[in-house]
Amino acid sequence: MNRIWFNHWFSTAYHLIRLMRECGTDTEFIGSSSNENCVYKFQCDEWYKEEYDADKSGYSEYCLDFCKKHSIDVFVPRRGLKEIVKNAKLFESQGIRLFANTNANHLEITDDKIETYEYIKNSGLEYMLPSYFPCKNADEFKTALEESRSCGVRTCYKLAVDEGAVTFRIIDDDTKLNIYNNSPYHITMEQAYMIADEYDFGKRIIVMPYLDSPEVSVDCLKTENGLLMLPRYKTASRFYEIRFDEEIMKRTEKLAKYFDFEMPFNVQYRMYKGEPVILEINPRMSGGLQISCAASEINLPVLALRKLLGKSVNWAYPEFKSRGCIQIESPAAVF
Repeated sequence: MNRIWFNHWFSTAYHLIRLMRECGTDTEFIGSSSNENCVYKFQCDEWYKEEYDADKSGYSEYCLDFCKKHSIDVFVPRRGLKEIVKNAKLFESQGIRLFANTNANHLEITDDKIETYEYIKNSGLEYMLPSYFPCKNADEFKTALEESRSCGVRTCYKLAVDEGAVTFRIIDDDTKLNIYNNSPYHITMEQAYMIADEYDFGKRIIVMPYLDSPEVSVDCLKTENGLLMLPRYKTASRFYEIRFDEEIMKRTEKLAKYFDFEMPFNVQYRMYKGEPVILEINPRMSGGLQISCAASEINLPVLALRKLLGKSVNWAYPEFKSRGCIQIESPAAVF
């Protein structure tokens, strides 16, 4: 029996756990969060409310104690990931396998968009990047906005360290706020200047062209049979497409050689000047992985779990080159 713990995950962990149940070995899934109403709670065999603040130091010690107390065999961390990975050897010494990429340096790099781009650039892969401007003060920020706009493209910015695009903004001097159009993502150049003058730049800002093409999200797993890649093309609706595009896969395979990731990771692309460029790299499973698995008929979470457990990992790409998929929400009674 393998007891598998998910801590503080997104609601899509509901689907990841469901997929992992197809591993073919005895499994029990344990979930935890400070939020008692997490959706993935209802896919777990056991559930615990976490009282410890996951953003405080010492959280990895709390997790290690939790693993011991509840006889955890496999820990799938999301919250507190960097601290947990830095203490990976403590978990390994207790026989606890981390379902996570454990190269702490590469986690630090991918946590910061500027660091990510600089690392890729220094690896000789600059052609995979859009133009970008790292800014560490207000003067650099204002200059970057002017230079970016002078190229004749729409400009955007965000903090280099951000999750969920909370600080993402598009510069749009035609922004008119009214009852029908009040997007929180659009601001004028004047408003951006005012924000910069008030900001202490404790975290750097990255300025770059606004890439408005459909996003391509590639979930990946390194295996003995090569790099498994599931490229998912997003739209503004609930329709998606798995498309095994040769150029996307070629770039992803080359990029993967420079990151020491043995568990699932995700690369996001958008088009820039007719070429796919890297938007960001996430060292974990994406929130839409279940869609890619359904369309491709390849269960990537199960393959990753089998790899972690030292079992055989066999897979093959489907004969088709592309397939559409829709995401439909369905109600479910849980009480």
